[in-house]
Amino acid sequence: MLKEIVLKNSQLIELFHDKDNRSIYEERILRFFVLRESMILDDTYVNAMNKYMSIHQNDNDSEIQKAKLLFNSTIDTVKMILGNTAFFAYEEKGRKKFNGAVYDSIMIPFSFYEKCDLINHADAIRSAIEKVKMFDENYKNNVYAGTNSRKKVFGRISRIWSLLITVVGKSGMEKGNRFFTDNVRNQLFYKGCKCGYCGNEILNMNDCEIDHVIPFSKGGSTDLKNAQLLHRYCNQIKGNDLQ
Repeated sequence: MLKEIVLKNSQLIELFHDKDNRSIYEERILRFFVLRESMILDDTYVNAMNKYMSIHQNDNDSEIQKAKLLFNSTIDTVKMILGNTAFFAYEEKGRKKFNGAVYDSIMIPFSFYEKCDLINHADAIRSAIEKVKMFDENYKNNVYAGTNSRKKVFGRISRIWSLLITVVGKSGMEKGNRFFTDNVRNQLFYKGCKCGYCGNEILNMNDCEIDHVIPFSKGGSTDLKNAQLLHRYCNQIKGNDLQ
């Protein structure tokens, strides 16, 4: 599937601005699916991508087609709104090249919206993202050094998502019940899992609470892809913050 997307999507070379050496395009596409499912990196990219491939190796044709459509539609929307320099970071010296961290921060939030919702606000979105790239020091910090840390991955994605919520007026996720089921907690908890806020290990399932990554009050859905475990104390501190 990854190879087919690379072969058939002519927009990739225009947005990536480099060559597909050593299957780097396929890796970027896989990275999109990995982060879209969790939005928090609990391991190295290599291990996370290997785990994702193992879990999805038996996906049926329908699921594969959905995945292809999702990626192709998302990157098409990004190009329409932000142009060929969508994945460039702002650098005062004018050095222009693909930035994987910027790619993460834009592709993941964009993928949750209907194309029409984003296109209808294209000018405002483009202007807001340009300002974030130029002036938001936290965002800049999250797309430069040490970009693979869980805090920086989540920080840059949530920053652009917060921007889209403000401009579009919704999160891109359907609202549902505010409260998670115990089944979600069981799926999220494992030995060695870490708090999504402080980054320290959660030793006991009874010591944590399920948190909306995108707060329910800001349009976040109550489902597994928008859920994370936090220490009880950390959940109280985080409140309705996106970071």
